[in-house]
Amino acid sequence: MKDYNLKRHFDTKHSATHSKYTGIARKDKARELKAKLCAQQGALTRTSLVQESVTRDLQVEFHRRFQDFRSSEDAITLFAQPFSVQADTAPEELQMQIIKFQCDSWLKQKFDKVPLNEFYKFASSEKYPGIRKHAQKMLSLFGSTYICEQTFSIMNLNKSRLRERLSDPHLLDVLRMSVCCTARENEGTSLTSQTQNQPRAVPYRDPAARESLVFLAARPSPDPSPLRAPSEIPGQYMDRSSLFQLIQEQLDPENTGFIPVENFTSLVEHHELRLDPSKLEMLFALVHSNEEGQVCYRELIELMNSKRSSSFRRAIASGRRTLQRDILLDEAGLGVYKRFVRYVAYEILPCESHRRWYFHQNHLCPPPVFMAVITVIQIIVFLCYGVMLNKWVLQTYQPEFMKSPLVYHPGHRAQVWRFFSYMFMHVGLEQLGFNALLQLMIGVPLEMVHGILRISLLYMAGVVAGSLTVSITDMRAPVVGGSGGVYALCSAHLANVVMNWAGMRCPYKLLRMILALVCMSSEVGRAVWLRFSPPLPSSGPQPSFMAHLSGAVVGISMGLLILRNYEENLQGQCSWWVIIFAFVTFLLFAIFWNIFAYELLGVQIPPPP
Repeated sequence: MKDYNLKRHFDTKHSATHSKYTGIARKDKARELKAKLCAQQGALTRTSLVQESVTRDLQVEFHRRFQDFRSSEDAITLFAQPFSVQADTAPEELQMQIIKFQCDSWLKQKFDKVPLNEFYKFASSEKYPGIRKHAQKMLSLFGSTYICEQTFSIMNLNKSRLRERLSDPHLLDVLRMSVCCTARENEGTSLTSQTQNQPRAVPYRDPAARESLVFLAARPSPDPSPLRAPSEIPGQYMDRSSLFQLIQEQLDPENTGFIPVENFTSLVEHHELRLDPSKLEMLFALVHSNEEGQVCYRELIELMNSKRSSSFRRAIASGRRTLQRDILLDEAGLGVYKRFVRYVAYEILPCESHRRWYFHQNHLCPPPVFMAVITVIQIIVFLCYGVMLNKWVLQTYQPEFMKSPLVYHPGHRAQVWRFFSYMFMHVGLEQLGFNALLQLMIGVPLEMVHGILRISLLYMAGVVAGSLTVSITDMRAPVVGGSGGVYALCSAHLANVVMNWAGMRCPYKLLRMILALVCMSSEVGRAVWLRFSPPLPSSGPQPSFMAHLSGAVVGISMGLLILRNYEENLQGQCSWWVIIFAFVTFLLFAIFWNIFAYELLGVQIPPPP
């Protein structure tokens, strides 16, 4: 019996895998043993008779234990030998997929090179959804027996010359003890990550990214151990903090901040990262940019959060050259909204990878409501005062208009809200129309791309800077209109276009740039003419134009930095803190100026209306 040992064999070859699953290996061994014993019947002894009896019992036992597999033999054969099975013997819903599957030469090559439990990851979920689902069922069926296999191994180790042979009555007790011991010994690790072949859906659909992953996975590795998750459950995603702690504890115990490329590949394969094709393209560009075969997993975590550092941008710039990229304009079959998103991407962003990033991750959440709400409020306020004054042009000549609690007037500096609320009032229909048009045409797309927080910060910074600048440089003049915020947005966008002129793909960009500069200059000229035109005795000084200029300064400084660093972490950049420090210093200076300078300089302020 020693030469015909019936222990299970684990072989990476597909035919052996198939035999292992169906139990044919055990039955073949028993059949060979019986044939040999029958050939030796001429010299029957007590030992040979006992062996024949044992062999017969083994056959009966195998027949009983594996009878369930005979009913599923076709399904198992389809899973283990997909290229040799007859398509007409498969279920009807899989027959057409099997025909296409067997004609795929690339999959045939992968079938010969990779283990069976890894092979079905290379099958496209769009072309072969039924085959992938069938493979997942088979892998789940046999992968779930890991605990039982480990238990029987423990039972086998427990056998010795001092112990009786374990029988069926002992099985339940030993099973309980073994599972409990296994749970205690493996606390904090996952049993499935070592030998269990659980199916995992491929979390990416982009062919270029998938080919890059195949290339990385084919590289030799001395010990590409997979990442073991504490509570790994197929179909559930890990949050950023858990994933970062997991990588640091198991793949980077020395806290170097880097992991090998092979472990990065295993991480992408074994954990369902929520990454769209553009982010996967960034990841593989990051891999290709490092010649030492190391990946900074801190950048990976930041990528999952859609916030990137400047070092990541530089790595992408060098690594992206080795990857095949698709032009976003080549995307076909898009709906109306997706076409609009693509249009916004080409209007605002200068880099193709940034456009793809925005196109894939845009979900209109939160929607761009800030600029729309500001514009609607400005229109409502203008209509109310237009009806009340019965005047729609040059409303500032009306004394009742200047009495509004929303207008900034130097005589009402103590009312702090006026430094903000003046943006809802406008000189007339000409100023409101110009500001509203720019807020909708430029402000809304900027808010869609860069988010409500950054664009609202830039707009309000321009508004506050406008009123404070007027209180310092034009101390006798009031201020109305949202020109400070509008010029902050427009000047930032125009400066970004000029600095990235070669990368911008918007049509007629030179003509549009000239038209925008002419319109903005005309608005400033109108404001200058109004400020120095002879005022009516009852109206007092006309609104200042310094808010336009201060808004442009804010846009060129703070706004340009925001727009150039799309989806990047501003807090980690020195230039951002320099600008914040300068802006806060200006605010403090303006506050002290408004408190003390008017009395010290003896400024003759016109009486407030």
